[in-house]
Amino acid sequence: MTMDAGDSISAASALVAAAAAVVGWWQAHSARRTVKASEEQVHVMRDQLALERSLRDDSIRPRFEVAHTTAMLLPGGEGRLTVEILQTTGVPLDDVKVELFAGSRQIVPDESANSVYTYLHSAPGSQFTVRAHLDAETAQAPAIRVELSGAEARGTRQWTARLIAHPVVTVSRLLGTHRDERPGVTASGLPRRVPRANLDAGTAGPPWQGGPQMSRAPSDVRGRLSNLRRAAQRRRNTGSDANSQSSVPGSDQPQKRSGVGPGGAAPAKDMPPSDAPDPKKIQQ
Repeated sequence: MTMDAGDSISAASALVAAAAAVVGWWQAHSARRTVKASEEQVHVMRDQLALERSLRDDSIRPRFEVAHTTAMLLPGGEGRLTVEILQTTGVPLDDVKVELFAGSRQIVPDESANSVYTYLHSAPGSQFTVRAHLDAETAQAPAIRVELSGAEARGTRQWTARLIAHPVVTVSRLLGTHRDERPGVTASGLPRRVPRANLDAGTAGPPWQGGPQMSRAPSDVRGRLSNLRRAAQRRRNTGSDANSQSSVPGSDQPQKRSGVGPGGAAPAKDMPPSDAPDPKKIQQ
């Protein structure tokens, strides 16, 4: 069976079309592979950028820690809370806001020079103290949640942090073991002092009642002081006169003639001295 020219041309055309189809398919497959590889490369670059951004954010993220927390119990079951917060790393922050929570109850910090609440500038290494008044329900809370938020000092990014503080519960020394029996606190929140409140009953004896009862009137006191001054002056004058007589030359001769010695007055003329013998015994 012989093929004419037309059949040969048709067969050749079919082979060319099949070859073109194969080439087109291969080109399309290669293009799809190129697009897929490009998409995978884009995803890899995107993940790498995200990782670099997260690492950079983690390095500049402000990190805080609770240095010390104390809850002091006051009369009536209330208390005073003191939280010391330290920024360890991160960028400086402005307008830092501190919020305290005991469970679901919010604790409002004091706004004073030493107790900050808002508009605080914080930087790595800075430490600030927050103080607050605790009511009877939150005075002995086992944990205090501290939430901080602030804006980046040189940017618009907002940063937040959450800390858990476990306060150390202390009791004021002035309260002792009878804090429920003591009066209230002062205007500054400190326990009011009660004189002689820490003395045990029966240990102190009664006050001493002996001795003369002397008047404390101003006139009586002035009189006693005047008498003491005159007595001291007389003693000084007497001592100065005795010293002046002993220092005069020949002062011993008049004393011998008069019989007056340094020790006292001389005996009478009619009475013999005690050491002399009895004249009646001598005549016998």
